[in-house]
Amino acid sequence: MTWESILSRDDVPEDVKQAIRDELSLIGEKKSLSLGEQALSDVDSLLNVSPESSLLLKKNGTIITLNEVAAKRLGGTVNEVIGTNILDHFPPDVRENREKFITEAIIKKVPIRFSDSRAGVVYENWIYPIINQQNEVVRVAVYASDISNMIEANQALIESEEKYRTLVERATDGIAIIQDGVVKFLNTSLAEMSGQPVQDIIGTRFEHNIHPDALKEVVQRYKDRMSGIAVPSIYETSLVRANGEKIQVELNAGIIAFQNRPADLVFVRDISERKRIGKELEESEERFRTLITTMSEGVWVTDSRDRTIFVNSALEEMLGYSEKELMGRLVTDFLSPDSWKNFEEVVKLRHEKKSLSSTYDLTWIKKDGSPCITRISGTVLLDETEKIIGSFGVFRDITIQKSIEQSLQESEEQYRNLVERANDGIAIIQDNKIAYVNPSLAQISGYSIPELLGKYFVNFLHADVIQEVEDYYRRRMAGEEVPNIYDSLIRKKDGSKIEVEFNIGLTNYQGSPAELVFVRDVSDRKRAERLLAQVKLEEERYHAMLSHFVNNDLQKIVNNLDFMRLEMKHKGITDPENIQNIINIADQSSRTIDTVNKIFDVLQSPVKEFKSVYSILDVIKELFQEVPEISTEVTLDKISLDRLLLCDKYLKTALKEILQFIQLSCDKGNLQKTPIKMEGGLLAAYYRIVIRDYCSPPISEEVSFRLSSKITDDWEYQGHYIGLSLSSVIMRHYGGTLKILPLVKKGNEFQLLFPSILVSSRE
Repeated sequence: MTWESILSRDDVPEDVKQAIRDELSLIGEKKSLSLGEQALSDVDSLLNVSPESSLLLKKNGTIITLNEVAAKRLGGTVNEVIGTNILDHFPPDVRENREKFITEAIIKKVPIRFSDSRAGVVYENWIYPIINQQNEVVRVAVYASDISNMIEANQALIESEEKYRTLVERATDGIAIIQDGVVKFLNTSLAEMSGQPVQDIIGTRFEHNIHPDALKEVVQRYKDRMSGIAVPSIYETSLVRANGEKIQVELNAGIIAFQNRPADLVFVRDISERKRIGKELEESEERFRTLITTMSEGVWVTDSRDRTIFVNSALEEMLGYSEKELMGRLVTDFLSPDSWKNFEEVVKLRHEKKSLSSTYDLTWIKKDGSPCITRISGTVLLDETEKIIGSFGVFRDITIQKSIEQSLQESEEQYRNLVERANDGIAIIQDNKIAYVNPSLAQISGYSIPELLGKYFVNFLHADVIQEVEDYYRRRMAGEEVPNIYDSLIRKKDGSKIEVEFNIGLTNYQGSPAELVFVRDVSDRKRAERLLAQVKLEEERYHAMLSHFVNNDLQKIVNNLDFMRLEMKHKGITDPENIQNIINIADQSSRTIDTVNKIFDVLQSPVKEFKSVYSILDVIKELFQEVPEISTEVTLDKISLDRLLLCDKYLKTALKEILQFIQLSCDKGNLQKTPIKMEGGLLAAYYRIVIRDYCSPPISEEVSFRLSSKITDDWEYQGHYIGLSLSSVIMRHYGGTLKILPLVKKGNEFQLLFPSILVSSRE
């Protein structure tokens, strides 16, 4: 391309043409032509050496120049594509997306970065507006990288939890999982980036870490993404450190499934140190340097002796060395010994001119001593006599990609070893036949592995369960809901049957759907359960007999007291104090009979009856309806109740005894004036209910100790104390505790702490 051809083009601004004319008049056309041709040659070299698409556009999208990679992706040659509009090469959905971001870059005069897909290939795109001295956008530079392989690798990483966790914790980029607006997970790198410990961020709203300047945009994009609205997955924004410092980052966000619910997986890269915007491209040489500086890939230029003469900031960041530390040094000074042989072969082929341009992988040693694996697209630089004067390479960091691939291979080997050495039997059923079986299942069944493989699985089931198991298999493979875990029977090779537990789920095996079956021998457990049921039955009989004896003895006491009272009346004994004491003792004994009957009613049940914890609210409501004169304020944590079960029998008994104590010991006039406060919430693996009454006298330390202990023979307290102590017996039977603490001024605090059982649904 000559200066005359440049001056004759309509798309060249007039001020540029005038500068060319002035230069020609000062130094002569011949010299100017040489410099211009060399500059344009440098630009062409840059475009053609890049392994990804590079284009220069007019503001309206017309292609001015591009490299061969971009032309091929657009479906033509360089000459065929130059002069066409880039938007005409895309389908409607991609065209609309690209046009929107190009327009945004021109209007805002800032670089735009986004990703989209075309023909099954995902591209990461960069749009850089080129601005002249009048602050006007005159051109648009576009770069596009094929990131399909990286996305596939990331997907494989997510599917392997252990491998994913190791990689995430070692990643230099920050990684977080946000669900329902709350930070559910983040790695150490992101915590260090924010200046806070990991545990201080987990469970907080993600908005707390966004800088106020960017808060509105980030929150809106999060809401749109979680609602299914298409928004850029990669964009730049600002976070705020714990000390209030603003930090510029690049977010790469996408929706994943976390704990069976949608969540936002966010990769955070700190770009504060390398955040630069290219200077306006007034001349070809300046355009060349700016393009290199703004490239996401590293650029390394060496002389004929492989000494460094230029590196861009991306390469500095990649290896951890500054430009000053790299300049003038041999590239082999930073090369890993494992890659020396590969590098020598590349150099040999170039000097023999058998391969002037090539793509290859080399490993480098970073400044911190860690390895950096790069994929290099390199070419030699020739002078006018075609003598090699240096080399030019574009470097892409593929360390993470290689780590993912290696981790996947290691994980597969680990899973294979785990399955082969598992105690439980494991099988894969595909098309009604056994496609895989591990040694444990062969041992359980008595068959060898070759005898099992390829056979119909029903051949190894006991006749009593064949119909049921076949029906479950057919319905499960059809997508219907069927039990995943159930007991069944296997027919061993010797004809005997063995009790087993099946744990079954769907999987993909060699590209087709199949059943993954875990088989556990539960013969010993079933025998133990049958024995335990017999023991429970005997225990129930014992409780019934014990209840009968205790009730008889207590009833005799009541009858004797009634007889004494009647005998005193018959003999004319009118001592009011003694008569009242007899009546009090009889009433207390009657209440004790009722309480003991409740306890034995709970204890004699061979199996604990558990109901939904939501019935706590119903239990409390029912109890307070029985005692309408007591005023109360109830605050129970409904969120913690959502997945909690407890036994209503002993809960209701304990609550009722506490309310009876308050009713008996309080001034009747204060029951409605001073409310009783009740609150509850989940505490680790226990659920705690706290009742505070401000009416009754504080219980002494001695009484509190006795209420928390078993009943002794020298019990000296009132009947309602006996009821509370018996409630403690019930709580201890179910693994819970009942503590009674005096309040500072007046009243008592009752703490009921009992174990919880986590379940997956409200029953």
